[in-house]
Amino acid sequence: MGYCGGTTKDPDYQHIGDHAETVEIDFDPEKITYAELLKQYFSAAPCSHKSYSKQYASIIFCANAEQRKIAETAKADLEKQRGTTVHAEIHDLDHFYMAEDYHQKYYLRHTAELMRDFQQRFASQAEFRDSTAVARANGYIGHFGDAKQLKEEIEKLGLSEAAQKWLLAHTR
Repeated sequence: MGYCGGTTKDPDYQHIGDHAETVEIDFDPEKITYAELLKQYFSAAPCSHKSYSKQYASIIFCANAEQRKIAETAKADLEKQRGTTVHAEIHDLDHFYMAEDYHQKYYLRHTAELMRDFQQRFASQAEFRDSTAVARANGYIGHFGDAKQLKEEIEKLGLSEAAQKWLLAHTR
């Protein structure tokens, strides 16, 4: 979670200025392509109406010219398929500002049972924020993934037996 696309220097939630709230996605193109990520984005993002503010706008920030071309093509294809305007802006990525710690891993931060396990495991907020296991657990708590997927990878998350049981019980 972070801020992007504006002119305010070092934005934070209280002083976001003209930035948009966004996420930064690190991905392995051998496992998932940029085009496939965009397909997922467009299936989940509310792009049917123009946003009332830039803070919550649907914006794709492209790291390079190739990503921009792929994003523009994906948007145009979706507009053709839907027969309507897709309200997602496409901009070049200038700078991504990491949001404050309390904005990171929102679902997990509201789950004391799992937070205790992860807090014991990570020495710093940066390690917690950047952990793949933490991101995966946060996703399951937010109902992004199903019980079958979780059962296949739960051992890799490094949780205690009690925390594993809790997560399995609370995943659809």
